[in-house]
Amino acid sequence: MNTPLNSSSNTIVLTGATGGLGSALAKVLSAQGFLLVLCGRNHVQLEQLNRTLGGQHHCIASDLTTSEGRQAVLSYCQQFPRGINALINNAASNHFGPLKEMNESSIQKMLITNLMVPIELTRLLLPLLGKADKAQIINIGSAFSRLGFPGFSVYSACKFGLRGFTEAMRRELADTPITVRLFAPRTITTAMNDDNVTAMNKALGNHSDRRIG
Repeated sequence: MNTPLNSSSNTIVLTGATGGLGSALAKVLSAQGFLLVLCGRNHVQLEQLNRTLGGQHHCIASDLTTSEGRQAVLSYCQQFPRGINALINNAASNHFGPLKEMNESSIQKMLITNLMVPIELTRLLLPLLGKADKAQIINIGSAFSRLGFPGFSVYSACKFGLRGFTEAMRRELADTPITVRLFAPRTITTAMNDDNVTAMNKALGNHSDRRIG
């Protein structure tokens, strides 16, 4: 089903809410009247964001890379008797540089944040999404979901995996009211990209969407 959500009484879970893209999404969705469950690591930043949006939203400060953090989101969302209408898997981490300069810990962190977290959070929240008359899972990918780029080997691998997960879940849930989509933006100037990425984009003439955050 591809029917868009109606903002009236619809609840959206947004991970990575205080990041550049996350806060921009939060502002747009809040202005359209959606009730948001803002997820991030920093409670103070979440509350600050909520205040800028009018203070009517919910905030969950948790580390989604841990089982306890994901369970906290599930437990919180179980308070909504009609379930939730959308999950936006936006939380992500990035690294630019040769693979040989990365260590096992940093690789594992990226794989967990960018791939395991959206898979696990989707699995946990599926029953709540299934309660709604219609619902959506929106995975935030990247242009690197289809283009493996040097210096972004692990990040590209994560986003390729997220695209495969999205396509599989779209087919798996085809006969349900849950729609699954991948949003794959090109380069965005956010705090997640360091000065080296900015310099590379400038040198290569890569177009970047306006600065967020």
